Amino acid sequence: MKKFAALFSAVALIVSCSGGSGEDNGVEYREFPSLEIPAVIADSGSRTDYSLKHWWDPFFAGTGVTDSAAVLGVRNAGLEQAMANFIGLCSSVPKERGQEAVSNLFSSIEKAQAADTSSHIYLLMTDMVCRYLYDPNSPLRDEDLYLPFLRGMISSRFTREDVMPGYRFEEKMCSLNRYGTQASDFSFKDKNGRVHNLHGIKADYTVLFFSNPGCTACRDIILALRGMRRLPSLISSGRVAVVNIYIDRELDKWREYEKNYPEDWLSGYDYKFIIRDNALYNVRAIPSLYLLDSEKKVMMKDAVTQKVVAFLETIQ
Repeated sequence: MKKFAALFSAVALIVSCSGGSGEDNGVEYREFPSLEIPAVIADSGSRTDYSLKHWWDPFFAGTGVTDSAAVLGVRNAGLEQAMANFIGLCSSVPKERGQEAVSNLFSSIEKAQAADTSSHIYLLMTDMVCRYLYDPNSPLRDEDLYLPFLRGMISSRFTREDVMPGYRFEEKMCSLNRYGTQASDFSFKDKNGRVHNLHGIKADYTVLFFSNPGCTACRDIILALRGMRRLPSLISSGRVAVVNIYIDRELDKWREYEKNYPEDWLSGYDYKFIIRDNALYNVRAIPSLYLLDSEKKVMMKDAVTQKVVAFLETIQ
């Protein structure tokens, strides 16, 4: 599993991330530069907007060595922490604003590469963004934030041709079930052979959980949801439905394990095998969590468990 920098407060507006300034083998390094927000910008919303627009300006305005250990003189540890904080901030605002900020970051990376075509700024920073926004192990993964960055790479002259087919495939998959769109409908069977449809489930909010029998990460999610004292009452009142779906073909294993799922969940299997075979959803890794509203529009996509639980805790 890849390591990712710890995320500080997603609403932090001025962050100084140490890249370990000083000399190392004669090479000068600098810290990731803090963003100074003008004092006249007082309210928190305006400060957040300013941070999103200008987060990277001091970094790209600076100079320094770019190699395997640093970009523009900022060592990888400091840059990774700044990236984690930035993505956390992008995740804390409406999706369109976060997407705009990520798109602007890509433009800055491309501009920096154009200013020094012999450097590896583009390669190193696009790799970092891809890991944070698209790696299944990243606690900050977000396909909707990744999509504008991905489209930038597809249209950029600095992207190698040999990786372009992979990026085009990712764009196709990330375009499935985007935030704010209605999730694709599908039918599934429960343990008694009864057929259900996702869109036919009546609930204010639906947790769509793609899981496999016995997988450790799936058990962690089950325990996290079971740990919510109010979830059973939210389910019984129709406020929440948990739809737990198995999408692979070893149905004997699923039937044997099914008794381990909570009885008030709607657990079933994709008996037509279309979710994976027809790429109805971009299930890159199991488990995968979605949160849907009453019209089955996507509120969270392949979400981190803690974010889903935190939202469910707010339901009255």
